[in-house]
Amino acid sequence: MIPFAEGVWLEIGPARILGMRLTTTMTVLRLRDRSLLLHSPLALTAERRAAVEALGPVTQDSPQFIGACQLNGSDVAGTIIAVLKNDKDTKNLPATVAWKIDEKRMKFISLQTEGLQCPRSGIITVDGGL
Repeated sequence: MIPFAEGVWLEIGPARILGMRLTTTMTVLRLRDRSLLLHSPLALTAERRAAVEALGPVTQDSPQFIGACQLNGSDVAGTIIAVLKNDKDTKNLPATVAWKIDEKRMKFISLQTEGLQCPRSGIITVDGGL
């Protein structure tokens, strides 16, 4: 695991898509409850599994989000990566943890989550999240 920022690790590995050999990056994010969120997970080899388990338990119930959000009703500039509260009956979901991508400095910036709402349409889980 490559430490990228506080509570963020990267793992680069091979992937095979449509017969092509590619390289992909798995992102591991530590949530406030100390559990981990795996974004774009790679195949868990014994070594990779041990590295992830050494960081903590993996969450099973938080939808992942990438896109634009609003903070107290105002648009937040840039791309947001967030974990959203699993609330089934709303169009916009509250974030439990969130980062903004600072492309100039090539780092993640932690965002306050109080008042941060993100649209359900940005959920990236296979089943649409919820």
